[in-house]
Amino acid sequence: MGHNVSLHVIVLAAGHGTRMRSKTPKVMHTLAGFPLVEHALLAAKNLKATSTTLVVSPTLLSSVAPLQEKDRALNLAVQQEANGTAGAVLATKDILSHAQGVVLILFADTPLVRPQVLSALVSTLLADPKRALTVLALEAPNHPHYGRVILEPEHPERVARIVEVKNATPEEEALSLCNAGLMAVRCEHLFELLSPVTPNTLTKELYLTDIVALARKAGLSVGWEKADFTDAMGINTRKELATAEIIMQARLREKALDQGVMMVDPTTTYLSLDTTFGADVTLYPHVYFGRGVTLGDETQVHSFSHLEGATLEKGVSVGPYARLRPGTHLKDGARVGNFVELKATTLGANSKVNHLTYLGDSTVGGNCNIGAGTITCNYDGQTKHKTHIEDDVFVGSNSTLIAPLHLGRGAYVGAGSILTQNVAPGALALSRVPQKEIPGAALRLKARLSLKKESS
Repeated sequence: MGHNVSLHVIVLAAGHGTRMRSKTPKVMHTLAGFPLVEHALLAAKNLKATSTTLVVSPTLLSSVAPLQEKDRALNLAVQQEANGTAGAVLATKDILSHAQGVVLILFADTPLVRPQVLSALVSTLLADPKRALTVLALEAPNHPHYGRVILEPEHPERVARIVEVKNATPEEEALSLCNAGLMAVRCEHLFELLSPVTPNTLTKELYLTDIVALARKAGLSVGWEKADFTDAMGINTRKELATAEIIMQARLREKALDQGVMMVDPTTTYLSLDTTFGADVTLYPHVYFGRGVTLGDETQVHSFSHLEGATLEKGVSVGPYARLRPGTHLKDGARVGNFVELKATTLGANSKVNHLTYLGDSTVGGNCNIGAGTITCNYDGQTKHKTHIEDDVFVGSNSTLIAPLHLGRGAYVGAGSILTQNVAPGALALSRVPQKEIPGAALRLKARLSLKKESS
């Protein structure tokens, strides 16, 4: 972060999010492939926080449990009662009561804030030893929900108070400088300022913003840092989530283009927060990346392809109209063509699966050709089974490979075969009904059908 001070991050995620009109908790809705709450946790990680504490409601515990399993250092605090933002921060007292340095308070539903904005918020706090806290503000004229930031008339670098919009006078509501919610507070002041907060007379909630006036009353100053609306934008509705996705995608595309990725039509390319690129990657229009995709040097992804949890090595070509599901690994020079789906499959170097094929739970060696219409039957209704294909194997079109199955090196599978047994290296495997030809039968059949049609 660049500051010689311990940083403790609190992420508030206990809100119900009723305006999302969803059974899914608001903070678990995804943005660029990741739940909103993970964006806030990633921000803490990027700032090299000494500790991170996630505040949740009791009903959200099961939803966030995987996050703690992934990061054992993550603290969880439970806000037992929905009593406002100050109540949420107070829920961390047992964890942070002896912390030293700075507490940075983030909101899980504000995922667009960038690390440089948070770093500036902390810098503004540390710039004045008498400053107890700093708040993040933004220009949002006539906003119906954001509280208004009231500055000291003689010291506009200081905040006098924050008033919630529902409690604002008409003059205060007309102000355009609004509260983004995020704060940086010196550890030694945080809980002593929270202790005297009383429930709001209208909502009966404990407002975190009340500590601004309490700090001034204690003779401490309150600073502020201004952010762009896109950084401070909160998400409370589906419409706002869709807007945030547009903003995030624009950022991710710009970053990829700056790294040298060739996007034929950037506006139709959808990236995940963790999509990574090698050199000279080309993306054609209408490509979607889910989580966990890595593209090596000189890869090409053609139009209308969907990739998730896949690794593409150097010189790989995918699509158009291809789907790569989690666990797919394409080695150097491999090709996956149109209407091909791969799941938990490794495709060896310079191997080709060009048309109308499904490979699941499979390992394919190098220099193989998998013909059009080939499928691996990997599921028997109870268990997944694996197909192993060694190097230099040719599988003819419209073949059905019933797993578990092993095709030895250099084997050849004739078109239309249904295989249930392993094939030895260098062997030719055929499994089809012998062709039968009946002379004149076509003419007799046509005559019979024509007579039937005339009589009906």
